Amino acid sequence: MKTIKKINYKIIIAALVTGLLVFILAFADPKKGAADTAEFGPRFHDFVSNRLLYNGLEALDLKITDTIYQPDWNTALDIWVIGIDSETQDELGPQSSWQRDKYAELLDNLHKDGYSPAVVCFDILFSGEKDPEKDKLFADTCAKYGDTIQGVYFNYGLRHVYEEDNVHYYEESYIKKIDGPYADLAAVTKQACTNNDISADGYARTVFVDRMSDEPVDSLALAAYKAYLEYNGENYVPHKYIADKKQNTIYFTYSTTLNKNSKPFSYRPFYEALTDENLAQNCDGTIVFVGAYDVAMSDDFFTPAGKDKMYGVDIHANTCEAIAQGKLYVPANRTTVAIVYSILSVLLVFFVYLSALPIAISASVGAIALDFIANWIARKNGVYLPIVYFVVPAFIVIVTATVLHYLAARAEKAKINNAFKMYVAPEVVDEMAGSGSYELKLGGQTKDIAVLFIDIRGFTTMSEGLHPEEVVSILNEYFGLVTDAIFKNKGTLDKFIGDAAMAVFNSPNDLDDYVYRAVHTAWDIALGSQELAQKLLDTHGRTINYGIGVNCGPATIGNIGSEFRMDFTAIGDTVNTSARLEANAKAGQILISQAVYDRVKDWIETEEIGTIPLKGKSNEIFVYNVINVKDKPGYIESRSESGKKNKRNRLNHGQI
Repeated sequence: MKTIKKINYKIIIAALVTGLLVFILAFADPKKGAADTAEFGPRFHDFVSNRLLYNGLEALDLKITDTIYQPDWNTALDIWVIGIDSETQDELGPQSSWQRDKYAELLDNLHKDGYSPAVVCFDILFSGEKDPEKDKLFADTCAKYGDTIQGVYFNYGLRHVYEEDNVHYYEESYIKKIDGPYADLAAVTKQACTNNDISADGYARTVFVDRMSDEPVDSLALAAYKAYLEYNGENYVPHKYIADKKQNTIYFTYSTTLNKNSKPFSYRPFYEALTDENLAQNCDGTIVFVGAYDVAMSDDFFTPAGKDKMYGVDIHANTCEAIAQGKLYVPANRTTVAIVYSILSVLLVFFVYLSALPIAISASVGAIALDFIANWIARKNGVYLPIVYFVVPAFIVIVTATVLHYLAARAEKAKINNAFKMYVAPEVVDEMAGSGSYELKLGGQTKDIAVLFIDIRGFTTMSEGLHPEEVVSILNEYFGLVTDAIFKNKGTLDKFIGDAAMAVFNSPNDLDDYVYRAVHTAWDIALGSQELAQKLLDTHGRTINYGIGVNCGPATIGNIGSEFRMDFTAIGDTVNTSARLEANAKAGQILISQAVYDRVKDWIETEEIGTIPLKGKSNEIFVYNVINVKDKPGYIESRSESGKKNKRNRLNHGQI
């Protein structure tokens, strides 16, 4: 049965902290000022609000939205752009040196042969007088046709507005100065604002709306669209977002983009437009924008519609398209967004914690996908719904859950490995863990192995005269020696059986020379027992001896038991024979079968015991007692100098 995770205070705190952070980030308005308190001050606000939020999260959100929606390549208006480009200035000289009669010439050519554009919008500031006669000519020409809109430019500043306590303040923009056309021109033309609204990340993506003038001035794009409708006998119905004075930020979608091979709209260089015989016919009934089209004139901006900068007249034209098609979007209510996203983030944290990792990741990815769908639906309804305030936390939750799951899995694996190392040589466990070759499941396989049984001789008699604590201490010393010898030779400690122990070699992993390793283990125990016997005699007044049996052959190895309790072991006649050999071994003897002898005879010295009967077996087997084991080149040396000395002296007929 799957264990259900319990919700503890740590996950509750983590979820609430996540929700609180999401709420703060989504609710904070980076474009507003902050209180100048003694604790934090404006620098702290500038870092958290402006740098972290707008230049960080909000900029990321805008980039994502721009990538998805910009531009939409959908135009509805007939727009022409007449650009003052580098070729024009090569022909006519720098624009700053022109007299205004050139613009009068352009208007005459646009109205030639009875044709007339719907409106001509100058994205140029005609401030101050130059040549009075030519200035008057341009003003009279504008008055004659009555369809021009002249640009004005708002120069803004920032000021502190203190609240009633004279300590807390916020910053607000105000109009320092308005640059407009010279008096004669202003008297006979309409004016509109040529400012392009630039976001904090340097991109033009919002509609400029004047909310500060006593008599608000339309943007050039809005004025152009109104004039276009009037020309076609239609009434302008104020767009709800533009008309709503509370909406200071209105995003729009571009209809076109600028690239090296094409212009966003129908285009003529200014110098060609002065003499183009077909210009008036081509521009009949259209919206005409006239403005800078040369980077040297510093009227180009980054936009979300492409990598290349776009000139101001093209931005005005795109804004006009957006107004005409209603491709305008106001930010969603920050409080509502903050509450909804914080609640969703809290729920997501709990869900991820309570679910398995694949389900948690799938749910998180699904939640992110739903956030994008919600953004799309909101956009269809004229609302800009930020994405990052849920996507970023959801992504962080996914990454955190994955990392924690990985660390928990590693910790659990390390725990299992460490526990397994209590039974199997550590290097064998490391090899198995690295290959991922072990599984805990019922069942077994037949495999050729070597089996070693060892038992303390006289343990019952010895334990009768000692305190239980002393008996345990002696057993621990003895089993420590046995375990070290088994692991040193890369064997598997199968089990302890009272005062006896069983070890197998070539299970679960394959080993080279596994029969030799089993015999060498018995030999290491024999050598170590001499030192241990003296130590126990000194500390407890008692000593111990042993009997060892080693056999090899086929056996069934695997997990034996039930789904709830299993034991990794080896069973079969090979194991039983090894146990019977140990039972027949006298104190200090290492008895091996003929099968073991045949495989390692070149590396051991023995004395023949002869054929002996084994309990439970119908046939007798030939048995040898090991009195010396030679080290193979490159194999493990005996563990101590005393051991090596004893080894050279051999074991006399199995006696210690």
